[in-house]
Amino acid sequence: MAAISEAGIDLIFQYGFPSTTLRMVAKKVGMQAGSLYNYFEDKQSFLYQIMKRSRQDLLEELDRKLTGNSDPVRALKAFIEVHIEFYTERSKEMFIGRMELRGLTDEQFRDINALRDRYEWQFTSILENGRRTGDFIVDDIRLTTYAILAMLTDISTWYRPRGRMTKGQLIEYYTNLVFRILRCERPDATGGSDKPAD
Repeated sequence: MAAISEAGIDLIFQYGFPSTTLRMVAKKVGMQAGSLYNYFEDKQSFLYQIMKRSRQDLLEELDRKLTGNSDPVRALKAFIEVHIEFYTERSKEMFIGRMELRGLTDEQFRDINALRDRYEWQFTSILENGRRTGDFIVDDIRLTTYAILAMLTDISTWYRPRGRMTKGQLIEYYTNLVFRILRCERPDATGGSDKPAD
């Protein structure tokens, strides 16, 4: 199933969901098209599985990093790290998850949307906790949530592993940037210089 998913992700990312056929997926993995129905009902179900798995994996990784972490500064740093790591390592899946929602049934769309809402709620909760403790200054929680997540998510559209920044430098730079947006003055908030690498 992993090879089938990987082939489907590559094809949908390259050609778009409407132009990708199960026959194309089967050919890429060296199977008969009819054999794919042993794994899913139809093309929509295949897209749904790709989206759901990536969202669930993201939430599981975030939950793992945040478990037992009640400090908002540390929690925010962990969230930024998880987000950038995931959206750069699995950029194709996350791009598909944003751009191909129209290919889902109404029920599938609601399911994926619920997973997305749960992820946003995790971030909002961190901001609310930080505002309550006085670590963050946030005038509008919802708008700040959307703005920061959009900024972090956009990294996946231009990041290249061989670019001028390592992923670690990128995480550090964006962590500093987010904390400046939140006007956080805790000395342990950034963990290093906010100067980008040349």
